[in-house]
Amino acid sequence: MDSNFDVYVVPAEGGATRNLTSDNPGGDGGPRYSPDGRLIAFGRQLVKGFYADKTRLVLHDRAARTNRVMTEAWDRSLERWPGPRTRRRCWARSTTRATAACTAWTPPRARRRR
Repeated sequence: MDSNFDVYVVPAEGGATRNLTSDNPGGDGGPRYSPDGRLIAFGRQLVKGFYADKTRLVLHDRAARTNRVMTEAWDRSLERWPGPRTRRRCWARSTTRATAACTAWTPPRARRRR
């Protein structure tokens, strides 16, 4: 199975689809529109077929048709980004800022033997 998932926009009135992530060989997914519709946030992995590649937050500017990776310097994988359940906590009113959360996987503690 090909792991190069992409993010597309489809006009509501019909017409041609547009791939927003054709430049990335890895998987992209989980698109979420900003409250004003100017931006689309989504997650991106760069290494094709590598499930453990970290997920980065990307903001797509719909007017400029550009993608900007916001979390490249993070050493952890993105866990959540702006979406239906997190919109109020993640998108600022001006939509120029979005917050994201990351978590580090911690192995379960070994049980002590008595």
